[in-house]
Amino acid sequence: MRAIDAAFVVLRDAGRPLHYREITTRMLAQKLWATRGKTPWETVNARLTVDIKDRGMTSRFVRTGRGLFGLNPNMMLETAPVEHGSPQEQQENVDTDDSLSFTDAAERVLSESNDLEPLHYRTITERGLERGLIRTEGRTPAATMYSSILSEIRRQESRGESPRFVQHGGGIVGLGAWLPIEVAGLIEEKNRDVRQTLLHRALAASPAEFENLVGELLAAMGFEDVRVTNVTSDGGVDVYGTLVVGDAVRIRMAVQAKRWKNNVQAPVV
Repeated sequence: MRAIDAAFVVLRDAGRPLHYREITTRMLAQKLWATRGKTPWETVNARLTVDIKDRGMTSRFVRTGRGLFGLNPNMMLETAPVEHGSPQEQQENVDTDDSLSFTDAAERVLSESNDLEPLHYRTITERGLERGLIRTEGRTPAATMYSSILSEIRRQESRGESPRFVQHGGGIVGLGAWLPIEVAGLIEEKNRDVRQTLLHRALAASPAEFENLVGELLAAMGFEDVRVTNVTSDGGVDVYGTLVVGDAVRIRMAVQAKRWKNNVQAPVV
């Protein structure tokens, strides 16, 4: 079995995202995949990373954290991978007439729970299916539910928004609306203040300070070996850094920082 197919089987059976090292360990222990390589986990990491990059939203996999992979809630397999050749794929069949998306169903289940307490994602999935909130022929609805919730949390946090869901560890999920009003308000106020402060700092900074700020941003985005050049005689390059993709691919990059009120035009790029 191909490494990519074996990884799917492991994640399907686990029902939750796993680190690529754990995925590899289970693949080898279950004899789903054989290799003579000395670093099999790096091979699995690279295969999953490349599959996500090449296939995008049609990939069977999604990245849920640093080194963590789960099943893509938007594209699930209906059959187990075949031994040779490409696996037969079928997009998860969801009846959208009366059913909700997985995340909307999760919000409904949580909001209608008697004690208004966080629930395990498997319990949320079971209740959603029992009430007919979600309809699917997929074999791993719980994995789809958890991946959908995690993806939404990451997406909203990256936008500086207050997430609809809150993770409590161990697969337990609650609603952000359950946070005390004072706490939720303070969080939103703090995020707003940080955005305004950052914008003011970027506009008021000297050229050297602005380049340092860009260097800090690249480091926060996951770049390694970030180095800000001298303000003069830099040949147009302001920051050097190494972009790390999936803990497997390293790309040396040169960055030029621009601070314009309007969009940077194509000729300049």
